[in-house]
Amino acid sequence: MASIAERFWAKVNKNGPVPAHAPELGPCWVWMANALPTGYGLIKIGTSSKVASRIAWEMENGPIPMGKKALHKCDNPPCVRPSHLYLGTQLDNARDRDTRGRNGLSKLTISQVKSIRAMVRDGSSQRASAIIFGVSEATVSEIISGTTWRNI
Repeated sequence: MASIAERFWAKVNKNGPVPAHAPELGPCWVWMANALPTGYGLIKIGTSSKVASRIAWEMENGPIPMGKKALHKCDNPPCVRPSHLYLGTQLDNARDRDTRGRNGLSKLTISQVKSIRAMVRDGSSQRASAIIFGVSEATVSEIISGTTWRNI
């Protein structure tokens, strides 16, 4: 039977987008399996589902202390690359959201919208972009056509 680590990494695409706001991070490692509607990956361990980014952090760094979360430097919910993660509180997460231009309602940031447009312009399919960023193909289509995010 495969270990948790083997099962986990088999569900990851290590050729994800490079965050436009932090290209020095390198490409995201994108969770390609089951996910929450918010884009965060899920993996079943035992009888319960766990958030994939938490498991990635714990496999690399050990347990996450109570009251802390695995936050994303890349601001890409399906990303599980340990070097893109850091520990923080819900307040830290809200501050990051505000700093990076998320309004609390949209699943995407300005940098993610720019990345989607660049990926499609460079030949990626809208479906692939939708999977990588944890949104619907319709959302990607609206971004590409300028129906949404036209100010970006």
